[in-house]
Amino acid sequence: MLFAVASFVPRLLSFFLLRLYTAKLSESDYGTVDLLNSIVSVALPILMYDISDAILINTVKYKGTQKQDSPFVYGIRILLLAAIEFTILVIGGSMFTNSDYKIYYCIYMICLFICYAYQNNLLSYLRGIDAVSIITVSAIISSIVTIACNLVTIMWLDMGVLGLMTSTCLGTIAQSIYSSCKIRVLKIIKSPYRLSKENEHDMLKYSFPLIFAGLAWWVNNSSDRLFISMIVGVSYNGLYAVASKIPNILSLFTRVISQALQLSIYNEVKDGEAGEYLKHLYELYIFLISMVCSILIILTKFMSKILFSGSFYEAWRYVPGLISANVIYACIGYITDIEAATSRTSSIAKATILGAVLNSVLNLVLIPHFNVQGAVTATVVSYFVIWLVIALHAQKTINIKFGILRNISMFLILIVQWIFISLKTIYFINITLMFLLIVFNYRCLAELLKIGKSILRKIKGAKRGYK
Repeated sequence: MLFAVASFVPRLLSFFLLRLYTAKLSESDYGTVDLLNSIVSVALPILMYDISDAILINTVKYKGTQKQDSPFVYGIRILLLAAIEFTILVIGGSMFTNSDYKIYYCIYMICLFICYAYQNNLLSYLRGIDAVSIITVSAIISSIVTIACNLVTIMWLDMGVLGLMTSTCLGTIAQSIYSSCKIRVLKIIKSPYRLSKENEHDMLKYSFPLIFAGLAWWVNNSSDRLFISMIVGVSYNGLYAVASKIPNILSLFTRVISQALQLSIYNEVKDGEAGEYLKHLYELYIFLISMVCSILIILTKFMSKILFSGSFYEAWRYVPGLISANVIYACIGYITDIEAATSRTSSIAKATILGAVLNSVLNLVLIPHFNVQGAVTATVVSYFVIWLVIALHAQKTINIKFGILRNISMFLILIVQWIFISLKTIYFINITLMFLLIVFNYRCLAELLKIGKSILRKIKGAKRGYK
């Protein structure tokens, strides 16, 4: 529930500000900021060695010992080196651009890189020590600061794209300051206990394959924006960026469940009898997010009319495909958590690199003919290939059957919904397909209802006990 608050409150608040962004910013402005964010995203896993994942698993490993804080301290050392490297790259790259806002763009990217890198390490450490309440409060603080700054800089001061960049940085800084003060980060850094060279080597050995996985995920998640900007223009990238905001509702559900599950999975995979449990949980998880996806596809045009202003309304055409891609992405996330918990990070890297290559090829082929819709299609296809490769590999190595044919049938239902809502808004057919999804998974629905009732009983019992 705490993870839910941490994820839902910030996203919902920013979600309803979409009308502000689309009214006060042009497609070009929004597309430019999104492009800068993408550049930071690709640099993070490479320069930081994706060390945050290693911090999480090693903090759990050393929890309760004198070495508990050492993985986080090691991550800060890597951050200092990475920040210097990124600053040099940004300044060097700026020499080849002629934008009037070149200096502001450089400052924004450097600030964002340092903030995100530190925040990723810090959140991994907090999750490792079960400090979920700090994560929750810091996320809400970040959201409030970001939104307040947006209202001041965009609405009042009319700073446009510079206001959006300033607000993003200040929100992340506020989150980091609060979390750092709560755990007394200076005391942790001054701790005399350090990891041995062998322990540090093990952390890098664990995270190194994830560098390529992170880079490949960037290609799958963000390179679409680069291809769109280069082939059909930055304005179309602005539409793509706005279209991705509605699918973020679905990512809220997956993020909440994934965060709550990840630490449990690290323990469950060590149990020889946990396979059936993890398989059953996977079935419930996929059904739940597929239902949310189906409902969002049906409501796409309605939500777009409320949230998108002016010319941004055309972005609704790309929303259903991106929603469908998010479902497959959630399936991948669940299985890769299991793979990572068993230290099979190389298999994750191989699958995501394969998907990244396919995504790039499809972008080059489809975008010139179908514009943004081509990029959306490339994302869905590449995600599907990654999921299929990882699921087949996991079934062999971990001996967990994920019901691949059943999952494919569910994906097909969602894709048919996407096609019908894009070509012609026939709500009767889409609602029928949603009920077909329920029929295929009626046992999952019954069990989820049972779980919901159980949670409500526990909450009521806890309230009575508190009184």
